[in-house]
Amino acid sequence: MDKVKLEQLLLSKMFLKKNGKKNISAIAKFLNRHRSTILREIKRFKTIDEYSAYKSDKMYYEKRKKNNKRCKFTEEQINFMKIRLNKYRDSLREFIYRYFLKFGIKFPVCVKKLYKWIRLGFYGFLKQNLRHRGKKYKTKGKSDNRGKLTDFKSIWDIENKVSNVRWFEMDTVVGKKPSI
Repeated sequence: MDKVKLEQLLLSKMFLKKNGKKNISAIAKFLNRHRSTILREIKRFKTIDEYSAYKSDKMYYEKRKKNNKRCKFTEEQINFMKIRLNKYRDSLREFIYRYFLKFGIKFPVCVKKLYKWIRLGFYGFLKQNLRHRGKKYKTKGKSDNRGKLTDFKSIWDIENKVSNVRWFEMDTVVGKKPSI
């Protein structure tokens, strides 16, 4: 909702009722919002006349800062996390279980957030140190070339030999039933 527009509409004389009060439902229709949304926005202040879009935005961001729960770890916990994830390369479930056994408390964040921390490199975590280097499926001792064509030849690179033409024909014929 455009808060500046709301502030201007509250000050305008077009949206007044016959008794002189603000017509919230008319303002809501104009802004294409429900009247309860407009009332909730106005109720942040003591009266309608005190409403300010700038103050409303400032209050919103202050409340958001208070709700953001940041985890605070001790040095011992951070060292334990670095050892388990970087040296022993535990999976995240093993790591969370070992954290619970060692410190007797549940790990403060979910697995999704822990993956985000690893991806962003917080606390010295590296994606390469995860069990399968952070990939969904493991590759057994091979370089990871999934989704890449290994023996790819362009049509323009093929010489005009009979063997190459047949290779191209065999490669392009696809289907369950024979085409004959």
